[in-house]
Amino acid sequence: LSATDDQRLARVLSAWSISSNISIAGLTALWGLLATVTDPRFAIAAAGVLLLATPFLLRRADFATTRVAGAMSGPDRT
Repeated sequence: LSATDDQRLARVLSAWSISSNISIAGLTALWGLLATVTDPRFAIAAAGVLLLATPFLLRRADFATTRVAGAMSGPDRT
């Protein structure tokens, strides 16, 4: 949000909220379909494996955020 113009903050937050709710609904339906097609225990195990993989994804996101924050700091930004 710090990289967004003040005039566009409402649009960015609305888009974030809508896309977040749509992705939650879609992934819930997809996970329910996986549990129906295979086995609920398999779906839960797959979710556990994906949850264990998230720290590796978060490190990449942290690196990207650090690069953006470094690029934004300049003489006119504090």
